[in-house]
Amino acid sequence: MAVHVLEPIEPYNGLYFKTCFYNALFPALAYLGRSECRFLMNEMFVYEFDEEHGQISQAAIGLYPEEELYRLLGLAFKREDNMDDPIHSVIRAINHRQPVILLIDSFFESIRPDTYQKYHLPHYILVHGYDMDRQVFHIIEHRYQESMLYIKRELPFEDVALCCEGVKEKFGHLRHLPNFLSFSLRTGEPQSEPDPLRNASMDYYRHAWNERERVLGCLPEMQKFHRAFSHICASESLLRAWVERQFGQWPFRLTSVILNKMLEKQRLQILEFPETLNSRLGQVIEDWKLIQAILLKYKTTGVYNAESIETVVGKIALMQEAETAYYSEFFSHVQTRMQRG
Repeated sequence: MAVHVLEPIEPYNGLYFKTCFYNALFPALAYLGRSECRFLMNEMFVYEFDEEHGQISQAAIGLYPEEELYRLLGLAFKREDNMDDPIHSVIRAINHRQPVILLIDSFFESIRPDTYQKYHLPHYILVHGYDMDRQVFHIIEHRYQESMLYIKRELPFEDVALCCEGVKEKFGHLRHLPNFLSFSLRTGEPQSEPDPLRNASMDYYRHAWNERERVLGCLPEMQKFHRAFSHICASESLLRAWVERQFGQWPFRLTSVILNKMLEKQRLQILEFPETLNSRLGQVIEDWKLIQAILLKYKTTGVYNAESIETVVGKIALMQEAETAYYSEFFSHVQTRMQRG
């Protein structure tokens, strides 16, 4: 067949979830009649304070391993690493109506002007079709690294071959990452997932309730962070030294906290929790965003604004209280929903 495109497949442009892998996975799930709900609701998050570096971050507590989520959704998958002929592997999967998630090196991706022939970047795309006459694959991809908007695009066969070879040469140390995943429904599985939200939500409530002591027990990490950061902010010289030494990882860690909180808020909305709970969490998110904005501005401009830095310290001081109030209400509602079944 000269042209074979799996349809309907549409880009996933919901809230950014963890990594680009899921922007490739979620459209594939939808094509196979499966929801992303189990993935969105599979983790709880706990605060962690890095005393050595004076940084706050979050760790994820997962309920199911990834492969178990595939099984629960009735999916079969095939993984290939170090492919000799990635073009053939992808075409073969598409011919079997299996969408493919492919790990590539965006250095060789000619449709990405931000990375093409500039720097090497491991990245996932979804391949859902091909055109033999034009020698292109149909893919789901964004235009540049910072873009959250994914669209349907085309990528030449030649680029894909080079991108896969680049992964072997530059990212051989990332052996835990799959190079190639194709998905299909297991034999006998229904074409659409029955009541996906209910199944995912009940597992989510049980997981949240089982981990409540751990979640609440980690909130005092905010106090440790406040004490350490208050000391750092006591003088401009200390803050500047901290920023120069640590700021490479700090924006990433803080962005991860914000994205985790935004995911929590999305779950509240999907599951129709009361607006009061949404508001509490919304304020936590806004406070973290303000903290991030002030520190990024200081990093960028080098201008020390004592009033702004005091705002950061003050927001951090109140964060544990705000999170405790939020989680107390959240776990109360979770308990009620579990009792209702």
